[in-house]
Amino acid sequence: RAFVEQYVDANGIMIGDGDTQGSYALALDFGLLDEPLKSRAAARLDQLIKNNKDHPTTGFWSSIELLLALSATGYNDEAARMLDEREPPSWGYMADHGTTLWEAFNANVRNLSLNHWTHSAVNEWLWRNVAGLNPDEQLPGYEAFTVAPRPTPQVSWCRATYKSIRGPISIVWHRDDRQFNLDVTVPANSTATVIVPAYDPATVTESGHPAAQAKGVIFLSAGSGSVTYRVGSGTYHFSSVFAGGAKLPL
Repeated sequence: RAFVEQYVDANGIMIGDGDTQGSYALALDFGLLDEPLKSRAAARLDQLIKNNKDHPTTGFWSSIELLLALSATGYNDEAARMLDEREPPSWGYMADHGTTLWEAFNANVRNLSLNHWTHSAVNEWLWRNVAGLNPDEQLPGYEAFTVAPRPTPQVSWCRATYKSIRGPISIVWHRDDRQFNLDVTVPANSTATVIVPAYDPATVTESGHPAAQAKGVIFLSAGSGSVTYRVGSGTYHFSSVFAGGAKLPL
């Protein structure tokens, strides 16, 4: 409440010099805004990015929060467009001009580190929103986690493995036109919430069987272009029919 009273107006706009990408990114990612200010601030952040032609104006502290905040507030496609941008300043420009990510977007001309956590932290966004792996903070050590891949026009497949303390978690997905396939391996003594992109639950199968009737699969909910299941340890093969542009929840 104190933050809002000091820095945010009734329209969700940051006061004075705070009307920047970084200010909205930090406020949203730190959970400092409730509705309706949260949605208004996210819309303003999206507008600022569009005004800058999908280029970030963030710096050392708020660049990864920028992408995370966008995806968490319904602007995942905008985050993907930013990450796919190749002209400076951008992550793509760094990737095209070396094998590592830098301390600053212009580190190559400022004699700064060309291998630094600042922008390498974008890997968190890749794991959470492309691979779709999100740990459950209430059940640490990957006792429970969510798998929620978010296909975008820029990405048609992903293969990822995380060596958790309970064993490897494997996520492999690919899309072909309107077909989506997802293979998930859940280690022993873990459970996973799996969010499959699909506009009709009836199109979702697991190992060739209707997913809601498959062994070890519990249907939880459907809506917003996705179907949610809970599964125990094992390997699962989900397939669905979907259309692009789904706003998948986390």
